[in-house]
Amino acid sequence: MHGGSPDITLNHTISEIKLKSYDFVYCIVDTDRDEWNKELFIKANKNNIKLIGLEPVCLEGFLLKTINETKVPNKADACKSKLKRKLQTDLLSKHIFKTHFPKQLLQKQRRILPILNELINLFEVS
Repeated sequence: MHGGSPDITLNHTISEIKLKSYDFVYCIVDTDRDEWNKELFIKANKNNIKLIGLEPVCLEGFLLKTINETKVPNKADACKSKLKRKLQTDLLSKHIFKTHFPKQLLQKQRRILPILNELINLFEVS
């Protein structure tokens, strides 16, 4: 797990896979930065990495959509603030997913959120 711009996250992933051997490598990034572009996909493909862009905007925007929030801000900082207010918890809490994103919710939402479905499929196969 590594935060930052999509390019920083991808570069970190590339450096990690040089040290180890993997059958599949996925890199999950926010889509609100200028680095979310064709060059990023070319770089990922060159290194046998599948990019998954979180929409709208970022992880927090994606999580807002997952909990059925209809008005998701178009800036990452605003998404973070709104999610924190909505969940009334520290977003770095290790219990956030277990508490606010139960399996039943994820199974329901995967039918309408293609990215969520893709992520769940990755973990089910693993």
